[in-house]
Amino acid sequence: MKMNVLPLLSIAPAMMLLSGCIGHPPPHQSEPDQFVTNIKDDGTKLFSFSVDAIPARPNDGKGRGRGEGPPPGAMGKGNEQASRSSAPMPANPMDMLYDKLALTLENNGYCREGYIEIDNYETNNRLHVLGECNETATEQDKTQFANRYGY
Repeated sequence: MKMNVLPLLSIAPAMMLLSGCIGHPPPHQSEPDQFVTNIKDDGTKLFSFSVDAIPARPNDGKGRGRGEGPPPGAMGKGNEQASRSSAPMPANPMDMLYDKLALTLENNGYCREGYIEIDNYETNNRLHVLGECNETATEQDKTQFANRYGY
């Protein structure tokens, strides 16, 4: 009885390729920072801000990883200036959250007189902070920061 070895040999490279992928988790894909506003009927200005708890590790060969700053373009709209910065990332993830929030509020002018933190928490590798601005909303605020999401 003659056995045809050719079909077995054509399967072997595919099996080796697949076995090389087993046990290696995919790299973390960074989600953009999210800043969501909510202006109540009485003028109360609330916000929710969230960032990735685990910075992405790009494969650019430059050694950028944890603690060495976010990769270019990893931040959301309005944070392009920060994404170009070469400043090191804080070692404490909560410090990173508050640093990014401060920069976001500085760039968009949502809380001009500061804010009160309502809560902070972590979910699905994201850090969140909920806050209320110290000032009430102006008519310009209501136009510029129209409610798109309710919470």
